[in-house]
Amino acid sequence: AKTNFKSKARSHSPLKAVASQLKLRIPLENYSNLKKGKKGITFKFKETLPVKSPGAGKIVYSGELASYGKVIMVDHGHDVRSVLLGDMAVKVKKGDVVNSGQVLGYTVSDPALIKSLYYEIRKKNVAQNTSSWLVLNAETQNKVNI
Repeated sequence: AKTNFKSKARSHSPLKAVASQLKLRIPLENYSNLKKGKKGITFKFKETLPVKSPGAGKIVYSGELASYGKVIMVDHGHDVRSVLLGDMAVKVKKGDVVNSGQVLGYTVSDPALIKSLYYEIRKKNVAQNTSSWLVLNAETQNKVNI
């Protein structure tokens, strides 16, 4: 009898294996709203909030990017990076080693405006469907609609 090994190989995605190993989380809690795009997630906020590291890793970039505002990139290993960009006061610098949930900075708020923070996961520098990489609690899972 001929055995079909291909179907079993496809059911275990290498990306899912890496994602489950990294256990990445959302970088912002108590946000007012979020919008899930094809690749990243945009969190809306009205107040100053801590921006937390989605997972353990090393800061590979901390600075500004043209009209996007401040940018923080965290290398989590396995060719996976988290990219956070928006209006925030950054408290880490390139080379810092961070733990999952560690504060990387704070959102900069303005009572008259709703501001945003964009979060994207990149694998080998290619943007991924960020929400599919995240470990979410039930409340966040409903909002992100995974």
